[in-house]
Amino acid sequence: MLTAIIFILSNLAKAEGEVYVETLENFISVFHVLFKYLLTMYYKKDFAELMQKKAKHFWRNSRNGDKHLTASIDNLYKGINILQITMAVGLIVIAEIYFLIPYFNPNTIYFFHSYVFVDSVVVEVFLLACQYYTILLVPPIIMGYDYMYLCLCTELAVQIKLLKQKLKETFTSTNGDILKSIAICVEQHELLLWIHNRMQRIYSITLLFHYFVTLITICFDMYQAFVRQNDLSNEILKMVSLTAIVAQFAFYCVPAELVSSEFADIANAVYMSKWYNHKAKIQKLILPTMIRSQRSHYLSGLGFVDINIEAFGSVIRKAFSFYAVIKQVLNE
Repeated sequence: MLTAIIFILSNLAKAEGEVYVETLENFISVFHVLFKYLLTMYYKKDFAELMQKKAKHFWRNSRNGDKHLTASIDNLYKGINILQITMAVGLIVIAEIYFLIPYFNPNTIYFFHSYVFVDSVVVEVFLLACQYYTILLVPPIIMGYDYMYLCLCTELAVQIKLLKQKLKETFTSTNGDILKSIAICVEQHELLLWIHNRMQRIYSITLLFHYFVTLITICFDMYQAFVRQNDLSNEILKMVSLTAIVAQFAFYCVPAELVSSEFADIANAVYMSKWYNHKAKIQKLILPTMIRSQRSHYLSGLGFVDINIEAFGSVIRKAFSFYAVIKQVLNE
């Protein structure tokens, strides 16, 4: 993979115009895969710790509990399963399209724009093998990294739902030790906040990376759509790749929005539980959870941009603004 990147970068030194833009886009695509692989290796201990916390401390949903909550969680899991299958199919389709480039365009040797600065057949064959290897690595690396994010966000959202239900039951129940139940809820809330903060540490740079990559890729493809006419294989590849990039950013924004909205709803759940009808000792115990629930809990890109539905809309709006500028310049 690193070899493929080196030869792509070598082409940047001699490429011009639309070829330069395509080469830069190729670099971003390959670097994207390498970047996620390196981050997975760097944060592997953090991932392991999160999985241990999940296995040891996460609550299980009782099938005999609240039917509305159970149905909501089941529907969430069904939606996630469909999303995972769709993403897997999409990545495999993209890989297949790359493999078919030589078939649709016999004059194209490499999948990515590359410059072989050594006149050697052995080097050319080696580079082609490296590009094949890189494409084969795309589905497992991207799916592994992104599925981990989706899994953590989903389970975090489910745990917050269960916590809200537990708080409701605790304050409305007349049986059992209410102080002990509240202490369990407060401890669980602190655990969920810790997991959220650890996810912020792991995924912060990735979220910022996707924000800018999505914006840049859309701009690049719009630019190329105006300056040249591509062959069929490249047009299909660009359309599918652009759709995948935009969908992948939505893949990060929507779960983050779900988690943040669930965190924000904890304060409402506490209030609706009528905690204020209980003794001062009980009110004091739940107070830290109420205070923390007033704060916004967004996953962010290194603190520069909150990742949510608004961020996704912002990228699309900025991309179309660029589209309007390019169209006006070319028409003049």
